[in-house]
Amino acid sequence: MSDINQKELDTRRRSLQLFVCGFSVVVIKLFTVGLVETAYISELMLYFGFLFPFLFYMARGNSFGFWLGVAATVSVSLYLEISGSRLISSNPEDGFKASTEVGLLGAYLIYKVWELYCARKYKNT
Repeated sequence: MSDINQKELDTRRRSLQLFVCGFSVVVIKLFTVGLVETAYISELMLYFGFLFPFLFYMARGNSFGFWLGVAATVSVSLYLEISGSRLISSNPEDGFKASTEVGLLGAYLIYKVWELYCARKYKNT
């Protein structure tokens, strides 16, 4: 087993914090407003697109984990659209199609900011 450096530990910790905070918001909204099979499905897909890559980023602690999470998010999103999932087809609005991509864009921006911060902080290590 390889040693984990400080950058990977910080990345895992921050990704876990972000995921737990976002997941808590989703759970609270799920039990108060209800996100599934309602007009809020696009909001659920936005959260999915934003949070799912960080689950992989947290597990790996490096950029490969983030991009693996992006690939998994896109795969699940495509599966839901192609299969005509009841979760998605219950909503006549087409806003959910772009929601996952907007969430992924937000996740990418946070990822880039974190990588720039780490590059500056751990420049000498």
